Amino acid sequence: MLSVSLKTEYRAVIKFFVKEGLTPNEIHLKFIKVYGDSSPLFSTIKKWAAEFKRGRISLKVDLREGRLKSATTTPEITRERRGLFLVRRNSGTHPDFRQIYVNLHRFRNSEARNNFRQT
Repeated sequence: MLSVSLKTEYRAVIKFFVKEGLTPNEIHLKFIKVYGDSSPLFSTIKKWAAEFKRGRISLKVDLREGRLKSATTTPEITRERRGLFLVRRNSGTHPDFRQIYVNLHRFRNSEARNNFRQT
């Protein structure tokens, strides 16, 4: 994976070439000539060239809305799935939301007690 500074450098070069009036194809050929295998993909160059043609000034990537990558970890997801499995196994049919809520609440509380006892 490329470092943030190298990506920013690539974007600065793309921005310069767009201001010079080069097309994304021409820019891509220049990148391959200079950077070789480590040059960005054509789709990346095309995307950033379009952004700079629209008047974008910043070289940084905009923050995305929504949940962060680190909002849920794998163990948390696994615990939730285990809780849902217990609801289905105990009810024999598809559970309603109340059953899921009650079961997960009990599951989390029992896990919290077990973790407290272990410390």
